[in-house]
Amino acid sequence: MNPIYFFVGALVLTIAWFRMDLLIRARSFAIILGISISLGGLGIALHIIQRDSYLSGALLCPLLTLALFRTCRRLFMKIVKREPKDTLLDWSPGLGRDQLFNVLYFILGSLILVFFPVIIHRLTKAGW
Repeated sequence: MNPIYFFVGALVLTIAWFRMDLLIRARSFAIILGISISLGGLGIALHIIQRDSYLSGALLCPLLTLALFRTCRRLFMKIVKREPKDTLLDWSPGLGRDQLFNVLYFILGSLILVFFPVIIHRLTKAGW
């Protein structure tokens, strides 16, 4: 798989890594959602036009990882009753739940980033 595909697919994970607050605030979330939907639409069009590429799956990854973030965030807010905090290089006491949220989100998001393009590529070869 071309490394550029990996970087395009990791858009939301990169934003979450460096500036998680952009995924929480409504205005910036709307912009990121628009970009992710555009990339997803391009991925679907590319899947239809170019049948043998990992790029179509990689272009759908930002939309999936954004949906994963919103789902994890809602669960976190339901359990803890507050927004998750960005814990990048922050090992302060009392942030255990936030650190668990971040670890789980990044593990699941990375699994999507690694396996979804491969799954789409195999489905394409099978005739989907």
